[in-house]
Parts: sequence; structure tokens; C-alpha cells
Amino acid sequence: MADVTALTSHLSSISNSITAVAALGTAAYGLVDVSKVFAGGISNAGFGDVKKSLKLFDASLSSLGNAPYQTLRANWLNGVPKADQKAAAKALIRLCLTPANAPALAKAVGIDTADLKAVAVKVDKGSQLTADDINILGRFDALVSAILDAGYERGDQ
Repeated sequence: MADVTALTSHLSSISNSITAVAALGTAAYGLVDVSKVFAGGISNAGFGDVKKSLKLFDASLSSLGNAPYQTLRANWLNGVPKADQKAAAKALIRLCLTPANAPALAKAVGIDTADLKAVAVKVDKGSQLTADDINILGRFDALVSAILDAGYERGDQ
């Protein structure tokens, strides 16, 4: 009989501990969620690193005003999967590639400015791209991805 009483006491103690931990987790979640009211709260942590990596592409992104930054920040705050966030940032940068901003973007990633500008002119006019043009765009995309990866990975830490 004493064993049953001791077992019941232990089970009750374990149940109380589990309940206390669950309540603490719920309270912590609520605190973080409430902090979002104040300019995004703790969810903003790390987005500064993302913004630093995006700064290199201001020549492209600024053509859309503040919308790209608002979209990318909203994705960050809402916990969109990181791969999707990076893909969205890269798509916005590529979408806004024009002959006017191609030299600045080429300089940002370290490729030949004349080459990227020539490709941007062809894309802008809807002209047929050569294999060399596609290679230039491929290098551009790979370098943009590497820069964004660094910013998003650092921000995620």
C-alpha cells in the first residue's frame, strides 16, 4: 500500500512539473508575440544583417520604392522559410535589373559592368540571349545568391 501511495505522489509531482513547464512555455510564447506590436519586437533580431546584404542591391531594389524592403521584412517577421525568403529577395533583384542600374549591380557582385549592361539591354528589349549572355546572368545569379546567403544565415544566428 505504501508503494502505491509513493507512486501516486511521484506521478502527481511529475504531472505538476509538466504543467508548470507548459505554462512557462505558453507565457514565453505570449510575451514574444505581444512584443511584435512594438515595431516587430524580438522578431526583428537579425534582420539588420539581411538589410546589410540587401544594401548592395539598392540600385535595383530602390526602383520599386520601399515595397521590396517591406515585403522582405514581413517575410522575416512572419517566419517564412529562409530558402523562400532568399528566393524572393533574389527574384526582386533580378526583376529590377535594367540597363541603367546594371553597372552598379555588376560592381556590387564583382563582374564586368559592360557585360551585364549588354545583357540587361537584351533582356529589356526582349532580344534573344546567347550562351555567353546566359552564362553572365548565371554568374550574376550565383553571386547574388552567395551574398544573400551570407546575410540571411548571419541574421538567422
